[in-house]
Amino acid sequence: MANIIELHRSEFHVGECSTVIHDHNFDYQMSNIIMPIVVLSPSMDQRVVGSSIQACSVLILHIHNPVNFAKKFKHYIKVDKMMLIAVTDISQASDMTFRTFLRAIFIDAGGQEMWRRSSIFTNELISWNAANSIEPVELIKFDGVSIKSVAFHNPPFSRLNFKTGEHGGYEYRIAKGLVDAIGLKLTIFTPTDGERWGFEVPPKSGNFSGLLGEIMGGNADMAWANLFTEVYRMSFMDFTDWYNMDEVCFLVPRSRSYSKIFALIMPMDYFTWFGFLGSVVAFFLVFATFYYQEVGGWKREAENVMPFVTAIALNQSSPWTFKLRTQGLKCLTAVFLITMFVLLSGYSAALKTFLTINIYPTPVNTYDDLDTLVQTQNLKVSVCCSSIIDALRITTVESLQRVADRLVQPVRGSLNPFLNVSLGTHIIPQGRNKLEIAIRQQLTNKLGQTNVHIMDECFLSLPIAFGLKKDSPLKPMFDYKLRQLREAGLVEKWIADEISSFGKFEKSFGTRAREAEALTLYDLQGAFIVFLAALGFAIVALVLEWIWKLIDFHCTLRTQGNSLKPTEQTPT
Repeated sequence: MANIIELHRSEFHVGECSTVIHDHNFDYQMSNIIMPIVVLSPSMDQRVVGSSIQACSVLILHIHNPVNFAKKFKHYIKVDKMMLIAVTDISQASDMTFRTFLRAIFIDAGGQEMWRRSSIFTNELISWNAANSIEPVELIKFDGVSIKSVAFHNPPFSRLNFKTGEHGGYEYRIAKGLVDAIGLKLTIFTPTDGERWGFEVPPKSGNFSGLLGEIMGGNADMAWANLFTEVYRMSFMDFTDWYNMDEVCFLVPRSRSYSKIFALIMPMDYFTWFGFLGSVVAFFLVFATFYYQEVGGWKREAENVMPFVTAIALNQSSPWTFKLRTQGLKCLTAVFLITMFVLLSGYSAALKTFLTINIYPTPVNTYDDLDTLVQTQNLKVSVCCSSIIDALRITTVESLQRVADRLVQPVRGSLNPFLNVSLGTHIIPQGRNKLEIAIRQQLTNKLGQTNVHIMDECFLSLPIAFGLKKDSPLKPMFDYKLRQLREAGLVEKWIADEISSFGKFEKSFGTRAREAEALTLYDLQGAFIVFLAALGFAIVALVLEWIWKLIDFHCTLRTQGNSLKPTEQTPT
């Protein structure tokens, strides 16, 4: 072990020691190693290795598989243990190592030199030259270390208020819970160029904008903005383990409501209408029965109450009424009249309700219905993301293939794509969470009305995660802690809390999309329909009465004419 350069004992407290654990030739020159040194092999007795790890304040790992070692000796490694790790791939470092004091992470270049990262949070490698004097590096511990994260105001995912310093949104709460669990400090900033997610312009130029540009430029260690783990983004950044799963569905304009004339027949189903028409037939039978009954004076008997009331309703007569001869006929008449009263009352109540609300056709919920809607109304398909475009273009569903033929990427600076759906010119495939929030934020008026609809049938599921720089050493620990937060139910709770309270932070009601569903003359046509129907019935009744009076007048004249003819005299 002559290649390990000893430090001056005066630089450290007496009694400190280092434990070097290696399973292959340890011939690299390392300076600034604390004395004394205990060299061990992971194949040795576990109790011997464990006691040495506990006794010394520094642990140097130079083994092929630090992950397996960490699993075997996790009970012996203290949280405040200073560690130096020599690996060929940063992903080999166990997430357990990121909960300790870290001095540096060394990358084996495969030659005679050793490389170390300039910071545990960057990918920059610095050549290790043992001939040069390297100043002692202050111990790095996650507790208190600050990382930079890029995000932008995108409620309810992120609500950033840099004036007050009070941030919110469920992605912010998840990120804050994540870094707090690890012991980091979080510094948030927005993309300096004013863009949002960003992209590479022109393609393959290496020039990136927005959030993607901050990650690629090394200005941010972490990013969030409802990031789908799509193939395009994975070529530029790493992603943590997913914390939410979203499905891509279509937002379509809701069909225009039926005309209010349908409200006259829609309150009752076919069976009810059949019973109603049967009751009308029965009514005429009962009326005919009344007509051929004897007419007499009123007798104060309980069984005559119903015929008496009926006679008043039909004849507007006073104590003269029809006499029903049998008790069964009286009982049948009473049941019939009560039933008619209940039916007419229920129908009138249902009719009033249907005249005051909009009645819509069955919403579009299947791919075939969507294809029919797009073709008949000549709608365009506005798509935002490359992953959604690729999924639509490679789909094997014929109806979706025809829909994909109308793909149009939104022009920058154009109208809000959600507003275009509300105006009935476009449809949008987007994550369900984003669509529900857009409806709540932009497409719903104060009465809770909206003129758009999210299809039930979706075509793509995408995980959502935090973005990291390529080969970030934060990823193992972030993945570990995210799984813990998700399994504990905290992620689900934070998302539900922010979604449910989202309306409290949104006060911008009255946009053009909301005004699109304001009450119009078309919505108020029910009152006019009732008025015209009543007027029509009155006119028909007047005409029928006039015809009846005319017929009755001619019949009376004929009867009187016959009575005035001279009668034949019989001889006396």
